[in-house]
Amino acid sequence: MIVQTVPRPTTWAEYEAVKSQLVDTLGQPLVSEYCARCRCEHFTVEPHLSEVPCPDCGSTATRCLRGSGFEAAEWHQARVEAFDQLRDERDAAGVAQVAKWAEPAALVVERDTLDLWPESSERGPDA
Repeated sequence: MIVQTVPRPTTWAEYEAVKSQLVDTLGQPLVSEYCARCRCEHFTVEPHLSEVPCPDCGSTATRCLRGSGFEAAEWHQARVEAFDQLRDERDAAGVAQVAKWAEPAALVVERDTLDLWPESSERGPDA
């Protein structure tokens, strides 16, 4: 199994510093670019946001929505789980995905982080 070769970043600055060294599950360098379909920048091997609507709020946008209709700071946990499940299914089918980290998360990275953090299931209980 191919994993990231750099230590897991714990801050946005650390993530930006190692972003160019990250790899996919086939060992190829990740490419991050603006996606017109998602209207945000993300790794090209990641699923499109519209492929993972939030089971809680129905959002297919970059952010989930609160009950008030305003954007939430983090994804709802059900969407994080749905996104991870889709990535795992694609990985099992041999479709390149963002490689996971060798070590478990020691710290939840606070916003402003990626809306699609490579290990999104480890964003914390309030996601």
